[in-house]
Amino acid sequence: MELEGTCKPEFQGLRRTFSENFSHYVLGARDADLLRWVPQILNPESELVIRLFGQQSEELKRVYRPIPSDPLATRQPDYFRSVIPSMNGISNAAGIARLFAPLAFGGEFGGVRLFSSKTLALATKEQWHYPDPIFGDDFRCGMGLLLTTPFSDFGREGNFGSAGAGGYTVFADPENRLCFAYTPNRFTTGKGLGDESRRLVRSLYECLAS
Repeated sequence: MELEGTCKPEFQGLRRTFSENFSHYVLGARDADLLRWVPQILNPESELVIRLFGQQSEELKRVYRPIPSDPLATRQPDYFRSVIPSMNGISNAAGIARLFAPLAFGGEFGGVRLFSSKTLALATKEQWHYPDPIFGDDFRCGMGLLLTTPFSDFGREGNFGSAGAGGYTVFADPENRLCFAYTPNRFTTGKGLGDESRRLVRSLYECLAS
């Protein structure tokens, strides 16, 4: 865990990039950022919580090895003062959706082209589609992006996004030129992204169809 004062130079640059261009996404939180932070609430009906606190196989222990051994550690302020780009950014739904906006708008955002059409096509093309070897969950992946499945339900074929522990959901829909993000404080219920996320996504497309 790299604390802010000793953060690696490449992480410092990444942190500056986010703070300057995506003000609602914070890496390496300061005290002022933590005033807006709310710890996650564990949900005993979350499939992830059941897996974390239930009997773990040796394979599962290896999966969770990068996570602090104390499950409550990731709910402490010092965890978010550190810079772990793949795990501990702080944001809200609007901030996460803003990160995906260039993907929903053909590679452009704010009048600046960030991705070429070729890059987007490669990033969102299915690279593999297999059950997760540990849990058996259905996963489809592009290059760094999840593609929609019943497990990671992004609403319709052609959408792509990402997901996080507890039901955090974000996806881009290029056909409708929209982004969707859901950042619950309480872990969602059930499998995959959770029942709550699926209901919101379903309601979104019902509204678009009406």
